[in-house]
Amino acid sequence: MMLPFLGFLLFVLLLLMGFWLLAFLLVVLPYWWIGNLLEKKK
Repeated sequence: MMLPFLGFLLFVLLLLMGFWLLAFLLVVLPYWWIGNLLEKKK
C-alpha cells in the first residue's frame, strides 16, 4: 500500500508550505509596518 507514504508526503509538503508562509510573513510584515510608520511621520 502506498497510501500511508502519500499521506506522510502530503503532511511534509503542508509543513514546508506553512514554514515558508511563516518565514514570508515574519520578513515582509515588519518591513511593511515600518514603512507605514515612516510614512505617517512625514
